[in-house]
Amino acid sequence: MYAPPAAGHDPVVGDVLVTCPNHPSYRIVWTEQMAQDLAWRRGSEAERTAREDPKVKALIDAAEALRLKACAEGAERWHETEAAYLATLAKLPYHAPTREMLGRMYTRWGQFEKALQYLSPSSGGWSRLYYAFCMDGVGKRDQALAIYSQYAKGDPTWVGTQWAKLGLEKPIWPWDLDIPAEAGEVRIKPDSHWHATATATVIPGKPHLTGRPELAIDGDRTTSWATSGVGAGQTPGEWFKLEFDTPLSVKRIVLDHYGKKSIYTNNWARGIEAEITLDGATWHKVDVTAGAIFEPSMVRLEPVQSIKAIKFTTTATHDPEWWGIYEVFVFGPAK
Repeated sequence: MYAPPAAGHDPVVGDVLVTCPNHPSYRIVWTEQMAQDLAWRRGSEAERTAREDPKVKALIDAAEALRLKACAEGAERWHETEAAYLATLAKLPYHAPTREMLGRMYTRWGQFEKALQYLSPSSGGWSRLYYAFCMDGVGKRDQALAIYSQYAKGDPTWVGTQWAKLGLEKPIWPWDLDIPAEAGEVRIKPDSHWHATATATVIPGKPHLTGRPELAIDGDRTTSWATSGVGAGQTPGEWFKLEFDTPLSVKRIVLDHYGKKSIYTNNWARGIEAEITLDGATWHKVDVTAGAIFEPSMVRLEPVQSIKAIKFTTTATHDPEWWGIYEVFVFGPAK
């Protein structure tokens, strides 16, 4: 097996490293990507001691805390997170988790060239998949397809595999989910007569992960309510309820799990049911379309119903994506 060269004995790009006498056409050539990967590996090894410095560890922890807050608190927090990650890389240029998160953030924001400074096709997991998204973003479809083809063969229950299969069908970008009014309806904007409540989501010792249901009806798609923190998963019985001071004529309600700015776009409820009340006392179930990639969870009320409240409840266990709502879109009949 080929072993990377020791420092000071690096080959030049294009050098033949390994040949096989019985198969002259078989050879390993030193590429620019191999040189970059080797530099990153050495840099990571050199940084191990630096990471033990309390000040450096504090930088990493602060950036992660901001990222978790940004999941709920929106665009300004994401830009604070970006600054904190850049500060971390000023001390630890090869810190892989930080590089991956920056790459994912820039990809989500459509800054593909910038994202590619932090992502590598030789990485695994989400990092490499985001590299493929960027290849689509800069028009290098063949390179994106090569990665999608590999990922599409993976675990079908992993959302990354599902993304890869979509990538094989067509370029992923633009990566935003429009939720427009359909024919015969208008969007009803949230106001002070709307009230949101939800499953208690206080996480001991982590107040920045506490869910705030009002963020799902604040008119801002960069903020969100979530059942729990990053990686905590979903369990049956988690609920979100939207109430109106006076009954509201409703045709359709959509739960936006994509939002804007956030790198977390896979947090639809894996199993969900809905029920409405017309008078605030008697409840009955209604059909709900479960979410998926590029498909928000949705309730259609046919005929139009004048409702006092609607409640959504999870019915499935899922890990690691939690259930989150960036914004509730309510549509009524056009006048």
